[in-house]
Amino acid sequence: MYICDFVARQVSLSDEVYEELSRLKGDKSFSEFISEKAGINKDNKKILKFAGVLRKDSKKLNALKKIIESEREVNYGREFSW
Repeated sequence: MYICDFVARQVSLSDEVYEELSRLKGDKSFSEFISEKAGINKDNKKILKFAGVLRKDSKKLNALKKIIESEREVNYGREFSW
């Protein structure tokens, strides 16, 4: 499921400005480019970019699961099951 976390806004730009922004932004969306240049969310990390990164590396994934299980037991005093 995907939850949209933005509201569309209409912004008027001259053709010249639009073309220049379009060229500068490259593959990024206008929102990503403008937010980056404005320093918005500079320190925030988008966690979804990590979704599925260990899907093909079952050895690392299983090692991480074991760490999570043991820390859960230590911190919460109960077992954790997947």
